[in-house]
Amino acid sequence: HFNTFSKKEKVERIYPCRLQSFLIQSREKKGNIMFQKLPNIQSGRLSLTPIQESDLEDLWRIYSNPVHFRWTPDTSTKNKETLRKRIGHFQRDFDKKKRLFLALRLDGKLIGVLEAFDYKKRSASATIGYRLHEDVWNQGLASEALSLFCHYLTTACQLQTIHAFVLPENQASQKVLEKNDFRLQGHVTENWKGHGEVTLLHFSLNHPSSSKKQGLNTCEIS
Repeated sequence: HFNTFSKKEKVERIYPCRLQSFLIQSREKKGNIMFQKLPNIQSGRLSLTPIQESDLEDLWRIYSNPVHFRWTPDTSTKNKETLRKRIGHFQRDFDKKKRLFLALRLDGKLIGVLEAFDYKKRSASATIGYRLHEDVWNQGLASEALSLFCHYLTTACQLQTIHAFVLPENQASQKVLEKNDFRLQGHVTENWKGHGEVTLLHFSLNHPSSSKKQGLNTCEIS
């Protein structure tokens, strides 16, 4: 169920100062709002920030572990230097307006990553993905982080629709999406390298209502 109050009312209720200022600045600029500035988003113990080279060791703990790639077309990384170069690619992809890639931090420590890609200006939509270290699974952190991310995308970036695609076997990820009001839209098929043709569940969040999520009243965006 979605709240029926307007976007302006949402801004006033959730972010009386910081987010209004962010939105006004975004609207004054032309072009693709999502790729104007890498954000720093803080809400209680969690934050979403740009990835730095100093994050290499924490990223390595995620990207070198095959468990974290069980439900994706990607594979784990076997070379730390390759991962170091990938950090630079995150900034390059943002500059090319291809992908927004952020670190998820718990009390300052990187514990996962979230991304938005396949941005469509005409439909004001994008697709999201996320990956957390297995040490923090089953603690509600994925749901909390996704709530924070979606709120940023639908307010500061003014997205109207957010898409997500998951394997039917990945029930944990499906629960995370459903907790954040994503609804199952149907099925799609893709060809994954090394996997062949796979069937994915298509979820989407339309005109999201983030104000009812816990913890967002203290969120700051800069």
